Amino acid sequence: MIRKERRQAKRISTNLTVRWNTSDFSQDSKITDLSTEGCFILTANRMSVNKLSRVTAVPKKDAIHVELHLSHDQTLKLNGEVVYEVERLGFGVRFINITPPDEHLLRAFIDKQDVRMEESLPFPRVRGHKH
Repeated sequence: MIRKERRQAKRISTNLTVRWNTSDFSQDSKITDLSTEGCFILTANRMSVNKLSRVTAVPKKDAIHVELHLSHDQTLKLNGEVVYEVERLGFGVRFINITPPDEHLLRAFIDKQDVRMEESLPFPRVRGHKH
């Protein structure tokens, strides 16, 4: 069965440091998937080989504040809501009320990372070619 992609925005795989908090909790984690519409926050921490630490449960639809560390001197603060949880691994966040300047900054960061990933491929992608 083929699943239809629901996301509209370009997304990238990443390993960004993030500081997130809800009304009850605050934690540093990693973002493994990022777009201008949202992200996936990995809350599982590696301990010993093949073991994961206990993960903080964040209720779906909980308001969340996210501080993305885009570079050593650039932090982007966004609001969102938890839209799904992957048990013992992390949760997905949809950004809400993102300002145009913040969206522009995030889009520029994603585009820059996407170009870097393409340049690091062993064989370049051929654009516009259909099989």
